[in-house]
Amino acid sequence: MFPFAGDRRTDWYRWDYGFHTLLVLDSCSPMQPGSEQYDWLAQQLRSPRRKFTILAFHHAVFTSGPHGRLGDDGEPVEEPIRVARRDWRPLFEKYGVDLVLHGHDHFYERSAYRGVQYVVTGGAGAPLYDFGRAPNPHRAKAEKSHHYCRITITPTRLSLEAVRPDGRVFDSFFIRKPEK
Repeated sequence: MFPFAGDRRTDWYRWDYGFHTLLVLDSCSPMQPGSEQYDWLAQQLRSPRRKFTILAFHHAVFTSGPHGRLGDDGEPVEEPIRVARRDWRPLFEKYGVDLVLHGHDHFYERSAYRGVQYVVTGGAGAPLYDFGRAPNPHRAKAEKSHHYCRITITPTRLSLEAVRPDGRVFDSFFIRKPEK
């Protein structure tokens, strides 16, 4: 549907456009250190990027939904969530990722952790899940509703609005950066 103008590698890719760099990852492929995808991600995050960095992949780093349940060891049961939290999240923090978008759990949940905003946006039409079924001490907002997210990026500001189908905004935040 859209022309692709980025660096494409199998099921993960980079797209630089306007004031942002978008990295789309595949959390259903090998993700751990030493995997092709992990090495590619680390290289992309070390390289020069646009002002705002957004990542998108399916399995949430932080979620209080049914997919966020923890095992007896206190770690996420689902391997992609466990690996994303353990291995990818430190890269996001180290290299200044601004926003990470996820699906997997069918609701809206925003979490903030060590300077990174994490948004589960799984409310596009499938049956909704209950949130609060797993611990998420980093949750800033959650809502069980169909929705979409509207992201606006300017030279100094990235804003996200979570919008119900009737057009009402039920959550919003922004990230501001100095003009250079």
